[in-house]
Amino acid sequence: MPLTYIAVLVVVAATILWISLTQRNLMKMEEHTRDALSQIGSQLALGFDTLTTLKDLAGNYTQNGSIALIEAILSGQAVITPKSTPNEVLFQEWIIVESLARIAMVADQYPELKANQTFITAMERGQDIQQKMRISHLHYNDCVRILNREIRTFPKSIISGILGFRQREYLVEWAGMRLALSVI
Repeated sequence: MPLTYIAVLVVVAATILWISLTQRNLMKMEEHTRDALSQIGSQLALGFDTLTTLKDLAGNYTQNGSIALIEAILSGQAVITPKSTPNEVLFQEWIIVESLARIAMVADQYPELKANQTFITAMERGQDIQQKMRISHLHYNDCVRILNREIRTFPKSIISGILGFRQREYLVEWAGMRLALSVI
């Protein structure tokens, strides 16, 4: 009889240990996903700082409606947090891309602005930020893929459901989003 109790205790202890390790691994994966999204948020903040610099430079050369439109677009800036949705992130990226495109159109009309070294440096920084955001998308989506796979895999799917872990959405490429949001 005592051997049966010991066997039951070993099974219970092993189950508790497995649940604990599963929770720990899922928490790590969730943390990596949140960190990847926070990195995108940091890059977006740099992008908005760059846009403000570019808008101010362009505003020194022109007072046309393009600058007012850029200011209106920039007013949609929001802070990206680990709880932000992929659509919120993509919309913020759209604001940056759209504003950079409009500022480039304004610069085409003013050769002295286009030749301004500060303007050139800021435009290069904007393009660099866009490239880094694309790379961060890949990293975020990779973190999401790993987390989602673990959450869906049996028997971890049972534990993840009980512990409240949920699948995350991927960041999809926003090329079509530019056209869809251009009416805003």
